[in-house]
Formats: sequence, structure tokens, C-alpha cells
Amino acid sequence: MKCKTIQLFVYGVAIYLFVASCSSEVDSTAENLRETSKVAKKVTLKTSNEIKFKKETSLLIGRVLSKNDIQEEVLACMREVSDNGEVASLGYLMGINKGIRKRESEKIKSKLTKGKTLFLQSIEKELNDHKGDYPIIHDRVAKKAATSSTSRLPQDDPDPGTLFDQGLQLYIPYNEVNEGSTTSYDTYYTSEEMQDGSPTNSGYYFNGSYETYIPSMDNNFIDTNPSFIISTIDSCDLVGGICTTVELFEATIPPPLATGPTLLTYSVNHNDIPDQDIITTRIPMIKINGTDWMQFGGTHQKFRVFRGGVDSGVTQNPDGTITVTGKGFQIGDDFRTKRKNARKENWINFDREFDVDWNQSENSHQIMVFSLHHWRGTAEGSGSIKYGYKYNIATGAWEGTIDPTGGTTVKVSSGNSIFRSNAELTRRQVLSTITGAGSTGKTKNDGGIEYNVKTVGIVDYYFKHWYTDL
Repeated sequence: MKCKTIQLFVYGVAIYLFVASCSSEVDSTAENLRETSKVAKKVTLKTSNEIKFKKETSLLIGRVLSKNDIQEEVLACMREVSDNGEVASLGYLMGINKGIRKRESEKIKSKLTKGKTLFLQSIEKELNDHKGDYPIIHDRVAKKAATSSTSRLPQDDPDPGTLFDQGLQLYIPYNEVNEGSTTSYDTYYTSEEMQDGSPTNSGYYFNGSYETYIPSMDNNFIDTNPSFIISTIDSCDLVGGICTTVELFEATIPPPLATGPTLLTYSVNHNDIPDQDIITTRIPMIKINGTDWMQFGGTHQKFRVFRGGVDSGVTQNPDGTITVTGKGFQIGDDFRTKRKNARKENWINFDREFDVDWNQSENSHQIMVFSLHHWRGTAEGSGSIKYGYKYNIATGAWEGTIDPTGGTTVKVSSGNSIFRSNAELTRRQVLSTITGAGSTGKTKNDGGIEYNVKTVGIVDYYFKHWYTDL
């Protein structure tokens, strides 16, 4: 291996940052990777080990890719199995039929007959030549080899293939955003995904014969500079994985409802719509404006959307007053969309129902957005809503009113997430700005109609409303 020099922060500063943030921005020389065990008690052992393991892996792969023929092999493999040559599992790159992505399952068969890939051979050599630089990796591969009957190497030189088949991938956001690359990179960066939602991480810079430690990188940086990111394969993409999110794609015009209701293609006065008639409201498309809500190095923006409102949550008390309970409803499923759609601010198809019957009594709703992450606990968002009810003495029932008569607070809890933003939506304002620039100054052309674009946090969206005259 060519001369390797790593320029670092003072060790004491790096340890302080590690303890303070529990991020992977730690002093990353091989020597100090071992020494950080002194502060491991400050975080969970699992988290600490995973951080150091992926940091060592980032350094290892960065060094391996400094050889042009190996980098070209890796990039060629990525082009085989991803649209823009942006991602491949480490299993596939090593020619191992374990821990691979679904799109790789057919192509891996041809690799299994070709022997060791250059990528795997180079990893084996680097680990054997510089054992002291990778203490966590060597400890893990040794433990795996001790229980494996298929190890290719003697016990004192354990096979890295027994370790790096555990659902890890190599991802190049730069290639995805720029829609592919056919050439290798003379200079590049490496780092690892932050699965707790953190927007920054440390990494390494390589130019073939020289490497240096980079104390801070963010999503904007890796989208605009060639960067190889070590990350965990999303369960949706993993062979045998269970998918819990719905993939959203760059937008095409969704079809209208088949029969019955009339699409409102103009703004209306909500006073003119009787409570007995029905207004059905949907969100056809959304646009995520940037990667600010993404964890560092993530392949997808994952999120949940909630509508907070009052739906039949009213009771009459003995003293004649009413009690209204705000309720939160998740809109659709958990969603994900590819990184490039957020970076390029593409409109993506959403086509989910916001309110099947937005009646008069629901004077306002809250829309709430949470981003989803692996290592986060439960987050909570809250906001005020308005309701309108009057008591009809003749019928003995509560009826909806156009004007608000009271208000309450909606609270929404979401596990493994970060609460990002919320906004109040009044029925009056929403129906009076179906089309036109409105207060946001933005419109989206859909079927020749310029619908008003609304905003919650970094998310743009618009409504379509269908009116049913009963």
C-alpha cells in the first residue's frame, strides 16, 4: 500500500466531540480507534462498536479504491445493478451470495463461478498487511471465522467475506444525483451513513497516494463530491427483507376518480357548500425541497404524514356543553423516496386521501410530518385545531357550523422518528385557494389547472377536491 498519512484533530478534542454528540466524528487513526474504548461507557456498547466498525470499513474501502483497476471493477458492478451506477451490496462486490440487494439476485449467479473479485482480494490483502489499522474488523472476522466451516483463509488470516455479507452496501449519492458516471475518480471521499438522523459525519479524502481525515461532511457535500458511503441496506431492498414503507416515484399525473364526484377546478367559498354535501380532499403530489431532513448518507428520505383533526369526536355533557377530542390519523403508509428526488426537488406521486369528508364542523386540520430513522425514539407533535358545532333543540343533535365555536389541541406520537413540521389548514382558506398563487406564491400545473401549492416545513404539496351534491 502506498504511503498513508492521516491528518487529524488533537486526540483530546476528538474524544470530547465523541462523548458530547455520540456521533461518529471521532479521531479515526487506527491507534485512536482502539483508544476510544475508554469512552465507550458513555454510549451503548452496540452503538459504539457499530460506529467504530463502519468507520474502519470506510477507511478500508477508501484505501482499496485507490487502485484504479479495483475502483473500475466496483463502478462497473454498480452499473450492472442500479439505475445510475450508484449502489451495490458489499456481498455482490465480493462475489458472495449473502446480504445482497434484490436487484442483484439474478446477476450474482454468474459472479459465483468467476472466483474472487479484485475487490475481495484487495480487501484481504489490506487487512492482512495493516492489521493494526482495523482492530474492530479483525476481531469480528476472527469470531465469524471461528464458527464458520467455509473460511477461505487460515485461522490467523480470517476471511473478510464471512463478515462483510451482513447487509451492508456501498452507495455513491453523487452518481445518483448526476445520473451516473462512466469513469473512475482520481479523488474521492469515504464515510458511513448516520442512522440516527444526524445530518453530518466525519470521513476521509483520497487522491491515490494521499489520504486525510475530514472532520465534517454533510449531505450537500456528498451530493456534489464523489463520495463512497458505507450504509445498511434498507429492508425493502434486501433479499428476504420485509418492506414497511411505500416507495414514491417522480411524478406522473394520477388518474381522476372514476365516477360520481365533480373535481373542483376553481376556488370556492366554503359557505356555499352545505354540510350535508361531501368534499373529498386528496394530495396528488408532494415535493421535498432538499436533503435537510435526511440522515447523513441515506439512500432514501423516509417519512410519515399525519392529519390531525376532529372526526366525530364530540359528546354532549349534562350541563349542555360539548367535549371535542382531537384525533390524529396517519395519511397512508410509511413512505420513502430516493435521495435524488429530494436533492433535485422533483414532484413525486403521492395520491393519498387527506379527508374523505371535510365537513363544516372540521373548521381546521393540522398536517404533521415526521422523518423516520433507525435509532430514534418516539417523537411527538402537537397543534391547535378549530371546530364548529351548534345544538339543534328541535332534533336533539349537534350540527356543524361554518364558523368556529371552539378549539382543541391535537397530539400525534410517532415511533422511530423526528418531528419535523406542522401547519394549520382552515377549511375556509383551503377551499378559497384551490387554484392560483395564494399566499405561498406557488402553483403546480396538473391537467391544465394551476393548483395552489401549500407548504409544511420543506415539503410542498397541493390539494384536489371532489364535490358530491347530495
